[in-house]
Amino acid sequence: MKKVNNKMNVGRHKLDGCKFLSSFYGSNIFGKFFNRIQSASNLPKKCPIPGNELFEIRNYTILDTEYPPVLPALSHQLLLQIETDDKIIADIVIAGAVTY
Repeated sequence: MKKVNNKMNVGRHKLDGCKFLSSFYGSNIFGKFFNRIQSASNLPKKCPIPGNELFEIRNYTILDTEYPPVLPALSHQLLLQIETDDKIIADIVIAGAVTY
């Protein structure tokens, strides 16, 4: 098998960031990860989000019991852009890999 370095765009969505942030604590798929992510980060838990501050998640590993068992090995990068008044005010880059 030959390694392929193709990039694929999976989707583009706009949503209300404050509602999304508050949904992290629900019982949805994000809620499973967010409570553990809080222990490895300084992410805000609610709006308003303070300006001129660096937020980080460092050395966070998703447990194998939290991941869908049918997911193939892959590397990924997620770019989130925060907009206000149609102007991008922040870029968030999340990179990771699924390895077995």
